[in-house]
Amino acid sequence: MKKFFIGISIGIGLLACQSNKTNEKEGDYQTTQKVYKGDIDEIQVSTSIDAEIIKGQQERVVLEGNEDDLKWVKVKLQNGKLHLYVDSEDKINFNFNREIKAKIYLKDYTTLVANSSGSIVIKDEFTQDKATLEISSSGEIKGDLKVTNCKIMASSSGGFDGHVSATNLTVKVSSSADVEISGKVKKADVSVSSSGDFDGKELSAKFADLEASSSGDLSISVSEKAKAEANSSGDIVIYKKSEHLVTLIEENSAGEVKIK
Repeated sequence: MKKFFIGISIGIGLLACQSNKTNEKEGDYQTTQKVYKGDIDEIQVSTSIDAEIIKGQQERVVLEGNEDDLKWVKVKLQNGKLHLYVDSEDKINFNFNREIKAKIYLKDYTTLVANSSGSIVIKDEFTQDKATLEISSSGEIKGDLKVTNCKIMASSSGGFDGHVSATNLTVKVSSSADVEISGKVKKADVSVSSSGDFDGKELSAKFADLEASSSGDLSISVSEKAKAEANSSGDIVIYKKSEHLVTLIEENSAGEVKIK
């Protein structure tokens, strides 16, 4: 049998790990819990792992799943950057039976990344100066954001669904990714391309700078001023939140902008 090592490093010190078996069983599988402690600022979740972001004063990762599955999981934490993923490379008779669940307790965070079917759910409200979310390769992030400067980048069938309260919101959606946002922001800068979709009908912005191209679809509610450029079959729908809305519109190559 090949031995499997969980690679762990954190700055100068070590990432503490505690393993506990529970009495819960599902069929022939026994649930196991592992705990890793360390300072965390950035989080990346990959390969079908489901993670929950929870507010807590002691920053740590709690992994839970079938004991046979957990041995395939790598937990890497270095300089505040956490990466959780399943490592099946060069493994013989790889058999991943269940989804791995991770609860990540944080004081705050700067960056969340979900890719390769990884999933992140933000369970608690974090009030922050800035936050960056990156979603790709069928990854998914859900939750509410209360942040001064917020940046969301979604590509390759990645998805975000949540409520955003921000001063400045920047969103880039491409390659069949889907972003659905409700909430309120002062300024929204949104770019959609390559069949990406941004649904912001329930998002209210005072000012918006909008661009859609290559069959991208974009909708948003704006109250004061909107600049919209649609190219190459891109579609933009602006919902008026005020009769005093000022719009600057440019349409090229079958692109279309609608005001409703």
